[in-house]
Parts: sequence; C-alpha cells; structure tokens
Amino acid sequence: MKDTLLDLDHIPTMEELRAYFRRDESLDPEKSNQFWNSLSDEDKQLFFYSMEGMTRQQIADKLGYKTHSAITKRLTTTRAEFYKV
Repeated sequence: MKDTLLDLDHIPTMEELRAYFRRDESLDPEKSNQFWNSLSDEDKQLFFYSMEGMTRQQIADKLGYKTHSAITKRLTTTRAEFYKV
C-alpha cells in the first residue's frame, strides 16, 4: 500500500464522490463543496484512505485506532451526511 501525503484542501471531483458513494445522479458542485468543507480533517483522511482501497483495519492501524469498528462508524456517518446533500 503506498503511503501518500494527503491534500485535505483538495475537494474531490463529482466523479470521485459519485463513485465512492455509489451514487449515479448528478451532484450540485456547490453542495458537494459544502459537504466536503463540513468534514473534519480526520474524516477527510478516512475518505481518502478508503478511496485508495485500504481496508477499515488498515485505516484503523494507520490512524492509531485499536479496532476497525470506529472507522466503520465514522465512514457510515459520513456516507449518511453525503446522502442528505
């Protein structure tokens, strides 16, 4: 697994967000930006690591969590917030 430096100010493209959240309909760029800017830096890290294909346990290990369950809960919450957009 490559270790990349995350650019937390980079707002993912609509295609990246749609692909990650498996959402087909078009997204309003303003709402997408609002959603991204509402995330904490740690949530952005979780998002990027997950997009890179890391498992929940790999993300937990990288960020110092004991188990993957906290990562799963945070990603689930982030996904729910996205669907409110």
